[in-house]
Amino acid sequence: MYLKLFGLISVFVLGSSLGIAAHATPITPGTYDLTGTTITDGSAVYSLSGAVTIGSNGLLTAANITLADPALGDPVFNVISSTGGPAGYNPVADFAYLTTSGNTAQLYLSYLATPDGAGNIYLCAVGGSCNGYQDSYGQVYGASAFGYNLVDLQGGTFDMAPVTPPTAITREPRSLALFGIGIFGLAACYARSRRKGRLSAS
Repeated sequence: MYLKLFGLISVFVLGSSLGIAAHATPITPGTYDLTGTTITDGSAVYSLSGAVTIGSNGLLTAANITLADPALGDPVFNVISSTGGPAGYNPVADFAYLTTSGNTAQLYLSYLATPDGAGNIYLCAVGGSCNGYQDSYGQVYGASAFGYNLVDLQGGTFDMAPVTPPTAITREPRSLALFGIGIFGLAACYARSRRKGRLSAS
């Protein structure tokens, strides 16, 4: 009885490890160009351009985005303060907080966790397909057209750069550990059942 129970637990652990690996993000890892993204304050429109790198877990690992505002010296957001995955909202979105190297401004990017048919990733922005509390926004800590106010981004996508080399997707350490435990458990069950069979035969 204990042998069967141990075997069932091993199968469950093995299945769980495969389930974790299968739950990987549908986003292809690589470098994406930011296009069609603007911040609007009254009649003034400021564009954002640059690129981000997304890892195998769907989260940003690098960024280099420029806000076209000569009055501010065209600040560059290249510091990743934090990133996160889906939080139970609908639609499902990942996010990243970016700042400039001098922390003079911040950029919050919320983007859909599922790309479109062409592999492009849509930002959550004003008037988009996301809920209002998921909207991406920018904020400048100083004198600018939008000052210290949080201003929502207008549209935008991460378009897959054609020169990006493929990136190998690796299993998470947790899934590897569960996989190993499951294999070990099944092997132990098999060895014990064989030993028990030989004892019965003798």
